[in-house]
Amino acid sequence: MVADRKDAPNYGGMAPLVRLIEKEGPYINRIARTLGESKDSVRYRYRHAILKNGFRIQAKPNYERLGMKRLILLGDLGDEWRANEARLSTFLNENCYFVNFNRTLLDSRVLANVSIPPRFVDQFTRLLSELASRNVLHVEDTYSFDSFRNPPMRAEYYDFDRDRWDFDWGSHADTALEGAERPDPEQASFSYEDLLIIKELQIDATRSLTEIARKLKLEYKRVLRRFQHIEAEGLIRGYRVIWSKDAVDLKRNLIPTPKHRYLPIFFLVRNTTTAEAGRLMAASARFPYLSAEAIGKDYFAQAFIPREQITEGLKYVTDLAEQTKERTEFGFVDFEHSRVFTIPYQMFDQDARQWTFNPQGVLEGLEQMKLVRKEKVRQSQ
Repeated sequence: MVADRKDAPNYGGMAPLVRLIEKEGPYINRIARTLGESKDSVRYRYRHAILKNGFRIQAKPNYERLGMKRLILLGDLGDEWRANEARLSTFLNENCYFVNFNRTLLDSRVLANVSIPPRFVDQFTRLLSELASRNVLHVEDTYSFDSFRNPPMRAEYYDFDRDRWDFDWGSHADTALEGAERPDPEQASFSYEDLLIIKELQIDATRSLTEIARKLKLEYKRVLRRFQHIEAEGLIRGYRVIWSKDAVDLKRNLIPTPKHRYLPIFFLVRNTTTAEAGRLMAASARFPYLSAEAIGKDYFAQAFIPREQITEGLKYVTDLAEQTKERTEFGFVDFEHSRVFTIPYQMFDQDARQWTFNPQGVLEGLEQMKLVRKEKVRQSQ
């Protein structure tokens, strides 16, 4: 854990509270004991500075411990599927390990994240070729990663009273803020019920286990035991305090954009060397608005730049891409045409206790969707 920076504002002592929430979860009693403060004081700051500010708290699944690697796809949708993009992305999540499905600004390409067990990657690659031949999804580039993470919020640079960032590029941009987490590639032991609990925590970690048990129609004691197992096996990598008001809403699989306070950007580099990966990670760690990072054969980063710092942020990213510009993709995400999902729990066979994949079933399902859509069009004429 990184100590408070002496040159950071650290408004109202919120940074230690945020870090504990991201490490322990929104469990006020536990956090109050760690901070040596009263529960009432901690609860007040939690409610008024975090929840009432519109921040969300979600569990961060440990995809590596769940036996998955990350792929990121860049491509285009077939013309006949563009009008049915929402339904298609939901189908791909439930049958094909897609965990988000974004559109890029300016060129309107698909930017999709896939979390998939490595043993299915070859089958998945062949399926992508089949989807292209059927004019469903034309993938131009596939990027491969061994680990994926959501970096912590840099709360010491956030003014909670004024609800805005206070980051001085001249004073702070040359100092690394946070290093990358070490990936843990060994798959853990887990059940279908564990995945359901992780899914619910990923949607909204502010709910109690009692509420989650009620939602899943399971006994509370069973949910408690499974939650303890989830923590012991490292199946969640802490929690996210999602500070972007344009952030994900996993209840509706949407990324709402009511105020457009941030410019969402993505940064992809193909075939990074060890030295390049180290340089990119160190540079990204100096960027306080980093929201996601993936590391492996390739490199990926996503960030939300506050609109009042767009010029400085884009200059920083442009300079970062200079040494790898021939292998770099850099662009913007169109949140009005983006969908996000929880872990692909539907792909887990609860009886066999293993991940499954049925490419032929995917193709048959898409053909059925096409037939249903054509019938609806015929009936409306």
